[in-house]
Amino acid sequence: VQGRLIMPIRRIGILVVHGVGEQKCFEHLEEIAGNLYRALSRDPSRRAHLQIGLGNQTPLHSPTWSWSVAPASVCWDQMPGQKVEAAFSEVHWADLDTPMTVRRWFDFVLWALAMPGVRPYNVSPASVTQVGLRRLPRRLTWGEWVNVRVQLFGVSLLFLLILLSINLLNVVLTRLSIRIPPLEKAQGTLYNFVGDVKLYQDWFVRTDNNLEAIGEKSRVAIRRRMVRALIRTAEAVRTGELDGYYIFAHSLGTVVAFNALMELGGILPRYLTEEEWNGLNPALRSTDPLQNL
Repeated sequence: VQGRLIMPIRRIGILVVHGVGEQKCFEHLEEIAGNLYRALSRDPSRRAHLQIGLGNQTPLHSPTWSWSVAPASVCWDQMPGQKVEAAFSEVHWADLDTPMTVRRWFDFVLWALAMPGVRPYNVSPASVTQVGLRRLPRRLTWGEWVNVRVQLFGVSLLFLLILLSINLLNVVLTRLSIRIPPLEKAQGTLYNFVGDVKLYQDWFVRTDNNLEAIGEKSRVAIRRRMVRALIRTAEAVRTGELDGYYIFAHSLGTVVAFNALMELGGILPRYLTEEEWNGLNPALRSTDPLQNL
């Protein structure tokens, strides 16, 4: 019997986190995985191929659409005799947004106008001089501090003028029975994009009917999804299912990912069910508040 050489496969996980906007489930994942596959396909020697694990076969991007545990994977030849398989998964949080109502619209405007009053860092960032030397942070001068406040006020005022202008134009055009679809969508676009920043910054406890966020701040529910995804991915590495993993985060998703990565190990029980906590790897199940995830 003639033996057959099995090519070793290095399996990595890629956890993608989307940014602001009306992101549908797996939409950002498709973009990242598709770009990787197209780039690898340009080199025939890579022998790249794409595999999708379809779940319940519901229509693409429908509200109930789902894939299996590894929604998509891209496999290619890294070097002679070695393959790499990248299994993609996603942290989706766009559905935790709140619908726009009259009250929330006013809250949104007031939040934007309050930007000049936020507490700034009273130090300059570290910078690199022209000769290549690093300049350490220093305290801002009074003039620099005033300049920061003026810039924030200008941005807030510009935002308010744009929002009011769009609303006024929509009212006038509606009375004249004139429709300009891009203008009609502009208000919702501002809310969906800038509103996501407000959603993650809000200090108000939610009282709507979203069971994942009720009784807590929105960012806690978003961070919970990110922390749980990190734990599942780290567990896959520990058990040998993955050889390692990477996080691809975009826009506000970078803040979500960074916050979860820097979360203290002693805080993990807040994000997990009792069953998940009891089944957690003892190396991660720490009660030391200084133990990082």
